[in-house]
Amino acid sequence: MDEGELRGMVEKLSENIAFQYQIIVTFGDCNFEKFDIIKIREFDKIVSGRIFGEDAELHFRRISDTTFRTVVISESDLSNILDNVETKALESSCKSYYLWGEQLDEKKTWFEARIPRLLHYPLDDPKKFVKLKTIEYKNRENGLLEFIRFQDIEGEDY
Repeated sequence: MDEGELRGMVEKLSENIAFQYQIIVTFGDCNFEKFDIIKIREFDKIVSGRIFGEDAELHFRRISDTTFRTVVISESDLSNILDNVETKALESSCKSYYLWGEQLDEKKTWFEARIPRLLHYPLDDPKKFVKLKTIEYKNRENGLLEFIRFQDIEGEDY
């Protein structure tokens, strides 16, 4: 899929799905922030990305100068939104993973000694730790993990 097709897919999906967050990897940077369709339109600088919310995730990765590989993961029927929809019968389970860092201050900044920069997570109500809520999809026949769909983030003090 080229940049124009990906841009169109993002716009079409965002009209029908409430995306909340985006993780955008560019040459030299990685940003985890609230979904902003304006920032996501600069595909010439993007290496890969994940746009997600409670109902779906769009995951894309550059495979050449002008081409991206895309995967949309959802339990909703998206055939009325997207062309060439492939469906799979998978077993799903909800999981949560703690993200790197411990909160430094009230400015939504987290620190992890092993990462050479401060971390920023787009929480409205920052807590000491941040958890990523996911849904894991396993093949029903062989039990192998096929996809992990990012769903939400939440803060936790413990």
